[in-house]
Amino acid sequence: MSSYLLIKILLFLGREKAEQTIWNRLKQLAHLKKTRNKSQGPLRIGMLGCMAERLKEEILQREKVVDVLAGPDAYRDLPRLLGVAETGQQAANVLLSLDETYADIMPVQTSANSISSFV
Repeated sequence: MSSYLLIKILLFLGREKAEQTIWNRLKQLAHLKKTRNKSQGPLRIGMLGCMAERLKEEILQREKVVDVLAGPDAYRDLPRLLGVAETGQQAANVLLSLDETYADIMPVQTSANSISSFV
């Protein structure tokens, strides 16, 4: 696996003006991706969450900056998606699962003094 920088954007429907925030952020990231020094390795951008699922086609086509698009139930598929993105192709999995319960995912606090949350 080659070295690269991955920027993850977690998307939630509940935020006010969420869609406009997405498009503004993608424009900023497109500029960052374009101007990144090639010696630093490629920049991969991943979007995860329910907005990624809802706006899949538009996100992949409009700015063409997103390398990995994952819906809320696709977290187990992230290693495969990142592998596809490493080949230079866009990777997406926004399928909603009928049986995903997240039962085996437990919150982890890395430090007793740190602030953390679990959504």
